[in-house]
Amino acid sequence: MDYNVKVLLEKYWAAETTLEEEQWLYEYFKRADISEELVPYKALFEYCDTQKKNYMKQTLKILLSENVKPSATRMSTYRFFPYALRWVATLLLLVVASF
Repeated sequence: MDYNVKVLLEKYWAAETTLEEEQWLYEYFKRADISEELVPYKALFEYCDTQKKNYMKQTLKILLSENVKPSATRMSTYRFFPYALRWVATLLLLVVASF
């Protein structure tokens, strides 16, 4: 089993692994029972996994903040109200003045 991990690590450093093999390496280094000679790599894979999750969270926040703009719709409603109020007041004055 460790031989397979060593071969996969060599492929990983040469950028020749598939996504499934990389995922297998990430899962392998999450375990507690890894061999002593592979322990130094555990921190690296944990760091990469954490950074990937943080990047995904930040990207999701950016995408959600770009799609949801409640302040823009609220401002347009407030801007429309004074103009509508002016028109209503003008029409009311014309109706009252005509009688």
